[in-house]
Amino acid sequence: MDAFTALRLDGYIRVSDVRGRAGPSFISPSVQREQIDAWCAIRGAKLLNVAEELDASGRRADRPKLQELIGRVEAGVSDGIIVAKLDRFGRSLRDALDHLDRIQRAGGTFVSVQEGFDLSTEHGRLVLRLMLSYAEFDSDRIRASWDDARRRAVARGVHGSGVAPVGYRRRADGRLRPHPKTAPAVREAFALRARGASLDAAGQILRDGKIRSARGGSLWTRTTMALLFKNRVYLGEARCGTYILADAHNALVDPVTWRLAQSLRRKFLGLGPDADERG
Repeated sequence: MDAFTALRLDGYIRVSDVRGRAGPSFISPSVQREQIDAWCAIRGAKLLNVAEELDASGRRADRPKLQELIGRVEAGVSDGIIVAKLDRFGRSLRDALDHLDRIQRAGGTFVSVQEGFDLSTEHGRLVLRLMLSYAEFDSDRIRASWDDARRRAVARGVHGSGVAPVGYRRRADGRLRPHPKTAPAVREAFALRARGASLDAAGQILRDGKIRSARGGSLWTRTTMALLFKNRVYLGEARCGTYILADAHNALVDPVTWRLAQSLRRKFLGLGPDADERG
């Protein structure tokens, strides 16, 4: 009889970034689930529960759904955890080994369908450590490559988001140019705010002009206006993460107006309490 027959397992599915992912390196949640289901059906194991953790980095040790599954093993609710591929379980060698240690100390097992590990042998545990080391290395490589791509993009003046902020259009090369309709409204809102107007009053400029946000919203609440005024893109900066390029595109406001529009900065400039804070 197969050693896994009659085992009660919990499935774990993880995807780092769901949005816009495709290609052979992307293992969708449905494909992961099919592989887990097929393995359990062939081996006669009972799949108790499947937890999906989407938009979750494998380098994070505190993934709540994974922690919950490990807790189920420790509580004796399940006999172990099954994943479609090892790097779905984790991309940090130390954290993954810590998780596996908790599972094994609780008398549980761990199954990775694609790699077919047998953790009951020293060889199986050695191969597991080597594979986890490679997963961590691969994650470091991808992160370094992505970081270099961001640095190069900012150096070319490319806007970091795929969506242009209100007041701008995104050019074919990724740089920004002022939008003929919305840029004047943004400038007017900044100028009004800099003169002491409330966030609501400044937002009314955009509402009256039927200006929509980059995401299509039109309410222009205090929160969205505060975020707009704090965005340094209106100073002409391109930025992504820690990379910043000044004068990457035409600024919509000058530095003095931008500073005056910040409610927190008004106190430091000696202009009295902010209108929004008064009521």
